[in-house]
Amino acid sequence: MEESLVKPVVARLWSVMKPGGVLLAFFHMKEAGPDAPCYRYNIVGTDTLEMQHIEARDMHKKPGTGHAGVGSGFKLQRVFNNRHIETLFRDFASIKFFLTRDNIREVLVVR
Repeated sequence: MEESLVKPVVARLWSVMKPGGVLLAFFHMKEAGPDAPCYRYNIVGTDTLEMQHIEARDMHKKPGTGHAGVGSGFKLQRVFNNRHIETLFRDFASIKFFLTRDNIREVLVVR
């Protein structure tokens, strides 16, 4: 996501979530350069999260939008450390961090 959109998107998420609602977010822990892996995450059950690796050949332009989808054009915009993430979600009731594999930080925030 472009840097200029991060704060407005988080503010919008806060405004549309019900009190007590939970948000699951993923953040890269370190810059991995042009070879940074890119994944799509799908919640497939109450206790199952599916992680789908996006290959360069999956890259395509969305018709009429003028911008590309996820894939070889993916560029890691910024790496957020814990303090940055806490600042982003400061209006939320609670925040919990979990370290996952592949240098990804999983964050649960409660509205």
